[in-house]
Amino acid sequence: MKKRLIIFMLILVMLSANSASLAWVDLFPDLNIQQFDEKGRPIRDKETKEYVYEDHWATKEIVKSTKIGLIVGYHQEDGSYVFKPEQAITRAEFIKMAMVLSTNRTFDFETIPADIEHWAGSYVKVAEMQNVIEKGKYNAKTLDEPITRIEMICILSKIQINMKGVEQNRQGQLQYTDINLLTEEEKALLLHAAKYELINNMLETTTFEPNKNLTRAEATVAIMRIY
Repeated sequence: MKKRLIIFMLILVMLSANSASLAWVDLFPDLNIQQFDEKGRPIRDKETKEYVYEDHWATKEIVKSTKIGLIVGYHQEDGSYVFKPEQAITRAEFIKMAMVLSTNRTFDFETIPADIEHWAGSYVKVAEMQNVIEKGKYNAKTLDEPITRIEMICILSKIQINMKGVEQNRQGQLQYTDINLLTEEEKALLLHAAKYELINNMLETTTFEPNKNLTRAEATVAIMRIY
């Protein structure tokens, strides 16, 4: 773990020293996505004839989160790192990110006694202490499962309300057609999140997909909105 951290810090130093010449896609090449036309054919530039690539839609937030040390990519055998933006993020991973960012690193998480035997146990404990998640809501098994969109919304809304002192928004009406099975508390927190657009285009769609797994890209963008 220490070796990995040292390697990552060295990479950040190299990036800072060569920011003018080194693109962030060199660190996370999977954020530089090849473009295809409507028939699935690779698009080439008309002048250079080179294949066309574009940044992933979440690249800006991913870069920012990486610069502040919030999230790290996956180390590959060839020495490179990939971000895997479309991979589902687990509850443990998301709770850790949320707590590290929202506490401004004022907690020494390694000294927090955890109630769960899990690597993220101390982060869960702080989340419970801050009334961000209910005590006993998750166990060692469920922490390793993908987090859903509604779970993410509840966590981020409670961080804003209970930790940052943002007054809970109770104005407006949700237009989503697929939230009938949500609890009243979940709907209330979703209404709050809609005002602050904690997910892209929250106000421009009639479906929310509350039980859909959250991707690493979506999680990074959402969590950076409370930074």
